[in-house]
Amino acid sequence: MMFPWRNTAPFLALAALCSAQPAAAHPHIFIEEHVEVLFDQNNVTGVRMTWSFDELYSSMLRSDYTATKTGPITAKDVKSLHDKAFTNLASVHYFTTMSLDGQPVTLGTPTDFTASFNGDDKAIYSFVIPLTLPKPGPKSLLEIAVFDPEYYVDFELAADDPVKATGGAALKADCEPGTVQRDTQGWGQVDADIVSCRYQGGA
Repeated sequence: MMFPWRNTAPFLALAALCSAQPAAAHPHIFIEEHVEVLFDQNNVTGVRMTWSFDELYSSMLRSDYTATKTGPITAKDVKSLHDKAFTNLASVHYFTTMSLDGQPVTLGTPTDFTASFNGDDKAIYSFVIPLTLPKPGPKSLLEIAVFDPEYYVDFELAADDPVKATGGAALKADCEPGTVQRDTQGWGQVDADIVSCRYQGGA
């Protein structure tokens, strides 16, 4: 399957020709992510994703989808990025899968999208995936994975404060990062990050 970002970055395929270890060099877009699990007093309500793109792809996003070529971008630029370089990822479910106690979770349509460029001129997306989950039991486990099986995009949890639970004290929420082995399409198994969030129902 050709996912939407391939269409915006054809020249990046040249990188695959520059290494004697194609499996290690295959990813062409690198994203550092933070995952924030959002609670109310009764349940998980959503997950906020913050993605920080590598310099090369950030430069392409700014060049192709914003009118502001240096410095902070405008609200119009943010809308352009949302409409032309974010919503098309719906076809791959924003690379995100979740499960609750081993059962797949249906993801809501992302909300609260924002985009910016930091001091290093890296593009940053932030958005919330809303969730409607059953009432938690005595022990509930929500697992969150962001992964591209084609291994064109490499997602990696940030080294600094990668995972947090917001508003989960009443449910004794404990969210932490981990690593699992995932199969790619034609590139073997690779290490992939996963977020495990344990919480419990109230009285």
